[in-house]
Amino acid sequence: MPSRRQVARVGLPLVALAAAGAILLAVGGPVWTTVAGMTLVGLAGVGAVSAAFYAVGVSEDRERSAEERARERASRRRAANTGRRLVPRPFTRRRDHGSE
Repeated sequence: MPSRRQVARVGLPLVALAAAGAILLAVGGPVWTTVAGMTLVGLAGVGAVSAAFYAVGVSEDRERSAEERARERASRRRAANTGRRLVPRPFTRRRDHGSE
């Protein structure tokens, strides 16, 4: 989970963009103000969704690396208990797929 500082660093500019867009939409006037307001609100929405996906990806990466470290520790523990080194078996292809 991102820290408060990271959320503020990304979230505050997005809120400012959305607020500026909302103000332009509320003011009305020429067509360009409406277009600019919708653009700013849309950019803020895209930024918020992007930040959410980034946060999820970072947390998944952290979880995956923690699982790998735990697996390595368990492997070392098993190797230490057996007194021998664990060596993965090489991958061998079997050529008899569906042979009769």
